[in-house]
Amino acid sequence: MDRIVLEGRFTTHQKLVILLGIGSPLLIIILTLLIKLPAYNFIGYFVLLFFLSIYSVLVAIAFMKRGFYKKNSKLYKASFINKKVILKSKIILTNKPKLSILKFKKYQKYAWFNVANPDMTSEFNSFEINILSENHTIREPILFLKNENNANNAVTFLTENFSLENEIFSPDFSTGIA
Repeated sequence: MDRIVLEGRFTTHQKLVILLGIGSPLLIIILTLLIKLPAYNFIGYFVLLFFLSIYSVLVAIAFMKRGFYKKNSKLYKASFINKKVILKSKIILTNKPKLSILKFKKYQKYAWFNVANPDMTSEFNSFEINILSENHTIREPILFLKNENNANNAVTFLTENFSLENEIFSPDFSTGIA
């Protein structure tokens, strides 16, 4: 297995902002063009197809998923659409043979809810996957996930495909820095 698709890149709230907030001008243009559809010539249909294509790309971006991708024994953090890698960034594993999951409690503030409740927030657990130096004094977060099962699946993928050991995060500063 050369890739693992874990979870959505955006929350439901963020998807709504992308699709309605950013996409509303496109939707208005598309609906206006559809109302006048019978009066079009070839150029009118081309313009309609163009705006539909742009909105389709916006929908694809909103429903992207994230995970890991392995290519030629190199590790990448990747964004996927239908299990196809769209974006990737290389993760350098040099001098980082250990791996750990840290759990954090986080809050997300919602936009547009300030009139009814100015502090409208959502509380959730975040599972941060980190690569670590041998004595855990250097910690590099590589991915944040909201689902603990997805975090465990990611760790399984990383330990099976790379020479990483899953350990409980416990820095040892007695052996020197790094």
